Amino acid sequence: MSPHKKLRKPKTITTVHRHRPLLFKSPHIS
Repeated sequence: MSPHKKLRKPKTITTVHRHRPLLFKSPHIS
């Protein structure tokens, strides 16, 4: 359950990053 949640988190972030790289880039770098 622990590894499953960790693998799911990066997948969602990657999808959002591709859709809104500007919105995610600002908070990500900060």
